[in-house]
Amino acid sequence: MPIRYRILERQDIVYAQYSGVITGPDVEANFAAFLSDPAFRLGRPEIIDLSRVSQIDASFHSLMDVIEVVNRSQAPIVEKGTLTVLIAPDDEKFGMARMYQLAAGTQSGIRVEVFRDEARALAAVGRPETSIRDFLAGTEIADWAEN
Repeated sequence: MPIRYRILERQDIVYAQYSGVITGPDVEANFAAFLSDPAFRLGRPEIIDLSRVSQIDASFHSLMDVIEVVNRSQAPIVEKGTLTVLIAPDDEKFGMARMYQLAAGTQSGIRVEVFRDEARALAAVGRPETSIRDFLAGTEIADWAEN
């Protein structure tokens, strides 16, 4: 599975780890699973970690499709939009993440911020840790830092 996520209720954050080759349908399927998760709550901040992605095979159009699904599910309820923080450490991932951010800017259900630096990304969601490894160490998915 190229995308795995965990709703960290104690930290009140969703952490998603993308790896390998990611496609638009992968993102859509992950979001559908996320919405049907019993622990799902609108407005909970999200961290999407793209550091393990080897290739993003998605067009601007497919990203818009994802954004429209996200917006339909969240905009009517979340006034400011759900904060989604993308960690995109290299140029290709950063470029795709910025494209996603621009697409999200046309909608109201999601606010996207993109960072290359883990410490700045974590600070954006109010976390004191300076690395994803340190953040994960304090969660029930500490082993995700290794896998």
